[in-house]
Amino acid sequence: MEIKNLDMELSIREAIRSDIAIISDLARELNIIHHKARPDIYADVTLNEGADEPHWMEFIETDDHVAFIARHHSLPIGFIAANISIPTSPLLKPVPSCRICSICVLETYRGQGAGKVLMNRVREWALARNAQELRLAVWHFNKAAIRLYEEFGFEVRALEMGMPISSKVKA
Repeated sequence: MEIKNLDMELSIREAIRSDIAIISDLARELNIIHHKARPDIYADVTLNEGADEPHWMEFIETDDHVAFIARHHSLPIGFIAANISIPTSPLLKPVPSCRICSICVLETYRGQGAGKVLMNRVREWALARNAQELRLAVWHFNKAAIRLYEEFGFEVRALEMGMPISSKVKA
């Protein structure tokens, strides 16, 4: 099914407690992408349906967290989860920021504007809470997400690096 002007037919609303299974189902698709690329880091949540629901509940029940669900007609097709924080380190300016923790649009609906609509909704939410910037982390393998974020105006500010370690120390 091809949808040409999805953003005109899209509704966005803040998630409520009864949406937790919807968010968990949508997040499963996101986790499958991550697990496929990095099985050494991401668990295979398809083996334990609903196990991630307590994680997502924080975005519904905590004041400085939020989750929004995108629907095309009545079908849930995506979500975004974010939170507001202010650094407390004496080395950092106490600038309130909104961290986008997760965003997912079902594969069938990608590239049609739903991600941008979700990002704009979180931006509005963050501005209403006096956040001064949006932040997020994205895996290097996730080229489609990187393109979305760059189109939205994000810039690379830092690189997180990692490596497995063992009892053997390399010289």
